Amino acid sequence: MFPITQTKTEFALTHKLIYAWPKVGKTTLAAQQKVGSKIPLFIMTEDGEGTLTIAKARVKDWKHFTKLVELLEKQAEKVKETYSCLVIDLISDLDQWCQESIAKDNNVKHVSDLSYGKGFNLAKEEFRSQLSKLMALLPVTFIAHSGEKDVIVNGETIKVQKPQLSTGAYDFVNGKVDTIMYISPANSKKDQSEVVIQGSKMAICGSRFPQINDTFLFPKDRPEQVYVDINNRFKGSEQ
Repeated sequence: MFPITQTKTEFALTHKLIYAWPKVGKTTLAAQQKVGSKIPLFIMTEDGEGTLTIAKARVKDWKHFTKLVELLEKQAEKVKETYSCLVIDLISDLDQWCQESIAKDNNVKHVSDLSYGKGFNLAKEEFRSQLSKLMALLPVTFIAHSGEKDVIVNGETIKVQKPQLSTGAYDFVNGKVDTIMYISPANSKKDQSEVVIQGSKMAICGSRFPQINDTFLFPKDRPEQVYVDINNRFKGSEQ
């Protein structure tokens, strides 16, 4: 009577958040999400793809973004036939643009200028509405910059890496994605970046898929290898 859900066999077909400091490899990692002949479609808020060859749609503000969402919905079948997933790079820009759009529509400088939290609520609902439309169309990978958060552990204050998003945007994304991934910069010990999925004192991470709750090396000369490693582990086919 009701459809039975199918187990996902490709990591690209899941919702995820990737965050890191600039130029660490967020876009490079997201670009590896190919499924057969299908490739990711990037919704770019900045020209950060470097030397990558990707399919992209460039947006410049919130109104421009909502028009793109409408276009993708109208061409849903073609979009699903062509692309493996959608990549929003950067989700933090969309978060800011959404608030600016709400403020402009209500003739105020900032959403906080609207009384009783009305501005923040309007922005939150608009953000949720548009992003939910995309997530209903294809799996979405959100990309954000990294920031730091002070956390008290056993009476000691430590700094934890966290996505740079407003509380409302983070709550929405965190509630929707299957996996949160942090890419650490190269360090002197290994001189390689790492994709961190297992949550720790270092970074806010985690996945609903226990087989990938781990840390994966991200080699500079073979950036595609980390995605292969994660995808193989996800599918349970690691050798």
